[in-house]
Amino acid sequence: MKISVIVPVYNTAQFLPRCIDSIISQSFTDFELLLIDDGSIDGSGQICDAYAEKDNRIRVFHKENGGVSSARNMGLDNAKGEWITFIDSDDWVEKDYFSIRFEDGIDLYVQNWRYADGTIKDRYEQCVVGKSAYCQFLKDNIHTDTFRTACCFFFKCKLLNDNNVRFDCRFKLGEDTLFVMDYYRFARSIRIMGNSCYIYNRQDNWGAKYCLSFNEAIEYLDVYMDKYELLPCESMKLLTFMFSFIQKRIMIGDNNVSMKWALSKPVLRYKKKQLPNRGIKFKLKYYLSIVVAAFVNV
Repeated sequence: MKISVIVPVYNTAQFLPRCIDSIISQSFTDFELLLIDDGSIDGSGQICDAYAEKDNRIRVFHKENGGVSSARNMGLDNAKGEWITFIDSDDWVEKDYFSIRFEDGIDLYVQNWRYADGTIKDRYEQCVVGKSAYCQFLKDNIHTDTFRTACCFFFKCKLLNDNNVRFDCRFKLGEDTLFVMDYYRFARSIRIMGNSCYIYNRQDNWGAKYCLSFNEAIEYLDVYMDKYELLPCESMKLLTFMFSFIQKRIMIGDNNVSMKWALSKPVLRYKKKQLPNRGIKFKLKYYLSIVVAAFVNV
């Protein structure tokens, strides 16, 4: 089995047939499709079962609702393919999405993605990022939408399993960023495909759906900074983006200065460990990034 496709499913009966149809009609056929029904109550589970009866490449797992991370982890624990890719059940892919010439020495394959209206936010041209350029490439690009999310990636199953890379079930927002940050520690090469075969069907209520309490935000930033310390590169852009993003997702009114300062503590904790061994240029850039992230809307 070359590819394991993991689709977490929760109450997406309206979109699910389109997603599954786009997968089973792929021009590349050496794959399995794992549909993880995360306790759906809208008939999504029955849709999964109906497809599995007609296509022996499909395996369905029904579980109690535990969130997208637990669903993806169940898929990872049961995957048989050499490569793993994730597709959300309200998204879909074009027929050549799996048509990849897999090579020895490549640890991660990346495709561009586009919104349903055709907009491409970040576009990367076809190239190979080898070991010598790997850290610099991450430093320059890890903050972008493409390289912070788990979709559009093809992960090497052996790297995931050997290093126990899994999604953190404590978080409902930003969990894919934590996951790819873990994977970046062990990968050393990337092939960017240059095409845009993944279609992201972002919903209008996205902002209201994904919010955090203040305590959830603090917990997330603590975990995030622990993983950031283990990355093979520094990225001021990623620090600034993530701090600002989490700040905006907190379910309270105006973000006052005291709240922003409290949120900055996990990030400043990293400073205590890292700054003493850094030059003055790094320290100035670091403090500037914290100020911008904490007190300016970026």
